[in-house]
Amino acid sequence: MEQIRSGTVDFPLNANSKLRAVFEKALALDPRARYPDLDAFMDDLYSACDVEPPLTEAKTPRPSSRSSLPISPPVRNVLPWVKLIGGGLAVLVLLGIGLDFWLASSSGLEEITVHTEPSGASVYVDGVYLGQAPLDRISLSEPGHRLSVVKKHYRSLERNLTPEDGFVSLVLELAPYNLKVETEPSGAEILLDGNSVGVSPATLKRIPGKGEHSLELRLDGFVSKTIKLDPLRPQRAPIRLDPETPADSR
Repeated sequence: MEQIRSGTVDFPLNANSKLRAVFEKALALDPRARYPDLDAFMDDLYSACDVEPPLTEAKTPRPSSRSSLPISPPVRNVLPWVKLIGGGLAVLVLLGIGLDFWLASSSGLEEITVHTEPSGASVYVDGVYLGQAPLDRISLSEPGHRLSVVKKHYRSLERNLTPEDGFVSLVLELAPYNLKVETEPSGAEILLDGNSVGVSPATLKRIPGKGEHSLELRLDGFVSKTIKLDPLRPQRAPIRLDPETPADSR
């Protein structure tokens, strides 16, 4: 609607040139440049669509004394109804154009504030990097439509932006992670949260980032070891197991 009010309507590139000329005149910013009435608008609209305008009235033949054929009744004047229907359709087209422009402009944002928990997430709008959260009142070079938030060890978030999204606050969720388990000596049984999942060395895949998880290592002749896992600091160095002593075996 703003484009219609300003007189700078952006029509589709593949729009029919004749139809475009008709609507450009109908939407002209200067009232004097517009159509003087609906009849003039409809005449050009018919011409642009390569459609013959309907006849106003069919002439009724005069009765002839020599003809025995029945005389058909006069045809009603249908042009007013055609004009009414055509005018209504034209109004609907104009409203549709205005609604499309309004939706296109209102769905984008020109300024945005983004906070995340935890902070430090990388923020993108329509693929353009804006910086790390928290970001306050960042101006966008073009109206934004798609927000992306990325942080290591956390699930990436994406969402469509609406006019109400001038301020966005997001809580990030820890992503699943893989863990390579090595022991010295090797061959230890690996238990994740009490469940046997293999023998070292091994790689445990897609451990849930959410919640607390523990790793237990068992090997005959060695003291069992239990480790609390931290998804932000995965274990990397080999885990050394201590030999059992006579006291440990009691």
